[in-house]
Amino acid sequence: MSNGVISLSLNGASIWWRDICNLDVGGWVSAREYSVKEVYKSLEVEDQQARSLPWCKIWNKAIPSKVSCMVWRVLQNRIPTKDNLLKRGVLTNSQMGCVGECGREESVSHIFFECPKIACMWKLLCNWIGVDLNLQNEGWQHLEQFEGLLGSQRNLTMKMRVIWAAGVWCIWRGRNNKVFRGEEIQMEKLVEEAKILAWRWLKLKSNSIADDIVAWCNNPKACIGILDG
Repeated sequence: MSNGVISLSLNGASIWWRDICNLDVGGWVSAREYSVKEVYKSLEVEDQQARSLPWCKIWNKAIPSKVSCMVWRVLQNRIPTKDNLLKRGVLTNSQMGCVGECGREESVSHIFFECPKIACMWKLLCNWIGVDLNLQNEGWQHLEQFEGLLGSQRNLTMKMRVIWAAGVWCIWRGRNNKVFRGEEIQMEKLVEEAKILAWRWLKLKSNSIADDIVAWCNNPKACIGILDG
């Protein structure tokens, strides 16, 4: 062994050591040597690649697991929106109307990202954080665009992702209250609920912000870490 590298000479090597080399850890069998440092680097790269996968955007400690599960289903078009229920024979064509009463049929992309009454939550949230931008109407693209509204730093995108998840959760809850309880959808109320949920998750679940709810509602950019010049 020299400089952290274990070299193998086949002559006189034990059966145990031959088997270790035959595992081809990190692809170094051809060089007849094994480096702990190089294997560590390889695993580190694999970990970084795994963290960049889409599902890592949703499954993190700041977002409650039930919310992460629901949001993941939204992004996979696996929630019981009316178009999906029609495919299963649960609803008929006459029952496909959007609960926002906009005249369109309900689907995942419509209810969350397109409906002029319900999906306008995103415009209200953008205005709240001081951004004026039209967002994409496809799930993953919408999330990626929203989380980068204030910058690309990891800490910023994580907080914006939490706000996004709170928005999706509140839209679905408002939609269900309309369908099953007949409650009218009040967008201002849903937006306020999304703000409070995002603050609660960031402060109480992950300790990502130190500000109280009043400061959060009045100046979210400062709480997130953006100081306007």
